[in-house]
Amino acid sequence: ALEAARAAGKRVVMMKAGISAASARAAGAHTGSLVGDDRVVDAVLRELGVIRVYSPQELVHTLLLLHSTRGRVPQGPGVGFITFGGGPGVLATDQCFQAGLNMPALQPESVAAIRSLLVPVATASNPLDLTPSTAFQDEPLARLPDAVKVLGSDPGIDSLLFSIGSQNARAEPISRALFQVIEQSDKPVAVVWPNPPKEVGELLVSRRIFGFPDPISAITALA
Repeated sequence: ALEAARAAGKRVVMMKAGISAASARAAGAHTGSLVGDDRVVDAVLRELGVIRVYSPQELVHTLLLLHSTRGRVPQGPGVGFITFGGGPGVLATDQCFQAGLNMPALQPESVAAIRSLLVPVATASNPLDLTPSTAFQDEPLARLPDAVKVLGSDPGIDSLLFSIGSQNARAEPISRALFQVIEQSDKPVAVVWPNPPKEVGELLVSRRIFGFPDPISAITALA
């Protein structure tokens, strides 16, 4: 079945118990069947292109991310992080490291191109710290998709993670910029928007975009 799914270009996400010796014994006692060597299982699943997860929450979030990205998956560990505040970027950098991903430094030409599109107080790097001043000015917000396009085109970036945070006062123009970012990106884009206004939430659903509740959930799904 897994070979048939791969041949058909279908993504498979699987959660399998019995990773440790203790859980394997527990499974055997419960079902009377063998779980198998987890290292062998992991290698077989990897060979077949199966995305393995380790909790029901990871299973749901990974499926929702695949739904949002139309089945596209990152081709490497490099994450481009976009945020309206510096703190979330620092935390997300650590969380990427813990998940086996990274936030690579950008090429000098990428930094120069991004800097020309941002407000002076923003940080043209990865993470890309737009600062709240971008959210509250129409012109910088209109240039945001172009800046993110440069970020996504950097050779070290394999996926994009856009954290909206608590900028709900400007939810409508931010959502328009977000939709443009996703439409023009050739990389998978994950969105963190914990509690968007009802109207914007409905727009996200209509466009098949899942808003993760926090960066770590999105990072785990990308990993």
